[in-house]
Amino acid sequence: MLQNGATELIWHFAGYLHITDELARARTDYEDLNARRNEVDLEFAPANVNFNQGELDQLGSGRSNLFWPDADKNGYDVPDNAMRFLSAGPRPVDFKLGADPNFFQPYFPGNQSGTEFVSGPNVTRQEWGHETNVDIDQINLLNDSDLFGVEEGLTIYAVSGVNIAYHMTHMEVLATDAIPEELFPKGGGNPGVTGPNLAAAQMAKAASGEELSTVEPGLYIDGVLQVEETEEETTESSSGTSDDTEARREGAPPPIPEQESGWAPGDTGLVGAELGSNTVYNGAVIVDLDEGVGTFVVLGDYYQTNTVAQVNVYTDSDYVQLGNAGASVSLNENEATNTAQMTKQALLDDVIDYRGFTGYFWDIDISYGDYFDVKSLYQENTLYSNDIVSQESSGAHQRVMADANGQYNVATVEDIGNSYDLIVVLGNYFSGNFIHQTNILLDNDWVTMTADGEAGSQTIYGGQNQLSNEAGIISYSMDEFGSVSSGFEAFLLGLETKDRIEPEDWWSYSGSGSTEMKVLFVTGDYYDVNFIKQLNIVSDSDAAMQVGGHGSNQFISTGGNTVTNVATIIDVGAYGDQYVGGEAYEEWTLVQTNIIAGEDDEIIYGDADQLANEVVAFTYVHEEEEEPQCTDVLHSPHSGDELGQLMA
Repeated sequence: MLQNGATELIWHFAGYLHITDELARARTDYEDLNARRNEVDLEFAPANVNFNQGELDQLGSGRSNLFWPDADKNGYDVPDNAMRFLSAGPRPVDFKLGADPNFFQPYFPGNQSGTEFVSGPNVTRQEWGHETNVDIDQINLLNDSDLFGVEEGLTIYAVSGVNIAYHMTHMEVLATDAIPEELFPKGGGNPGVTGPNLAAAQMAKAASGEELSTVEPGLYIDGVLQVEETEEETTESSSGTSDDTEARREGAPPPIPEQESGWAPGDTGLVGAELGSNTVYNGAVIVDLDEGVGTFVVLGDYYQTNTVAQVNVYTDSDYVQLGNAGASVSLNENEATNTAQMTKQALLDDVIDYRGFTGYFWDIDISYGDYFDVKSLYQENTLYSNDIVSQESSGAHQRVMADANGQYNVATVEDIGNSYDLIVVLGNYFSGNFIHQTNILLDNDWVTMTADGEAGSQTIYGGQNQLSNEAGIISYSMDEFGSVSSGFEAFLLGLETKDRIEPEDWWSYSGSGSTEMKVLFVTGDYYDVNFIKQLNIVSDSDAAMQVGGHGSNQFISTGGNTVTNVATIIDVGAYGDQYVGGEAYEEWTLVQTNIIAGEDDEIIYGDADQLANEVVAFTYVHEEEEEPQCTDVLHSPHSGDELGQLMA
């Protein structure tokens, strides 16, 4: 059976647009994000992921959003292109001095050259707080267990004794035990639960005096920091079809060989069965620009947690019976890889000083109480493809292709925020970026090939599975925090009530922003959480039986499954100034684990006739015989609220 399933979601939040603004703001536009994948065409190459955070300057739109007016003809010359690419690291403006160094004044609305600035109220204020809550679940479930050439109702347990439900449950327990549950906040996509739970955990950790974990920035592969980041080798993944002309990923078993040209009845035929080559893929990207402001101020404590946890668990114990000692048997050769990049760097290389050009008008959004910015993505693929195939050589060319299923989840969340110049938080700031990836694969196969080898060839491929987790948390924020003086705190508190704010007062503390300052004023705590959780569960436990005869060539391929999670979080913070009135706590955690739950193969060379009788016994099951209990039904480890349980 050939089946492809795909779910795709692209979520874009543009925030609150002030369409009456005449002045563009001093901020960075991010377009054509490198982290985005081609979700429209679903042309995935999960093993070819390059988290090159150093190229964020390419995300800019190629223009400055800062309004630079033409200078007065009697004053100085302000270059039109003085500020080009904020994201590329602009340089200080180089003004050309004229005859009178006191004459120049930049033009702003309400200002006329050679006159005083217009006095009076310059503040508009409204109760507002455009909080963000994104909660997305993408779940694929497929049971494609095929029977060919055997009695209806025959089960894997009856043929091979493999208890699928037991093995899957056992591997799920191993995966859960490998990742401490305290690494992630409970509550899933519920902001009112996730935020306070994260805050409680962060405050408890800080109060305990326990040393916060740190991770040296860079690229990690299976727990090892790569000294020099090299471009990973490009590989192709199966797109879920069984076309022999399609390029397969490197390391996967080959497809059933083509019949030689000129074949005629009576010539040596080929009996081939391909069971496996399933593909499951989760791809998720969160781009969070809500806190990408000129100045970010927290009067309370500042907490940030960044966590990547990756685990691969698989079982590949094959049982092979052969009537020909000269058969070609290739088993195992599985690959399980965890790749993570965790980096933090300032958005801009140079310090930008806007003093003298900002803060002439103030538009202030006041959010009373706590403020929530929570984005949560959950993706799951559950695929059961446990096939039983029986073939008898008849001198003809026979091909059985029972799998090559494909399931894909793709989601992109881009939150460009509300274009604030300044965010002020009177309470505490609780921030967390979390990626949790799990792959579970069962590939215990039972293969019998009875040809005696006097004529024809026998080839068996088992294993050659690929499990991979790829994650990146890229934080663009500043390392140092400025302290909040009593004067600065008084200025900030005045944003809530004053009708006029002198730009000179703002310049004495920061000056970062634009001529018309857009401000978010939060009276409570600020919760900023980005959470991606991905789970792949694949059961591909097959039974393949071939009875030799007429000198036919025989070919069996089981396994060759590709199981992939790819996740990226890009979190942008302040690019000008950041201040904290209390203490600052920052923690980075990385867990990468590969668990082989079973990889014990057994190859038995026996009598061809005896093996043939065994195959016939499975093929023709009498109705009066009691069937063993079926244990290879579709098993889903969760029910009800999938995200609530898995992210708890």
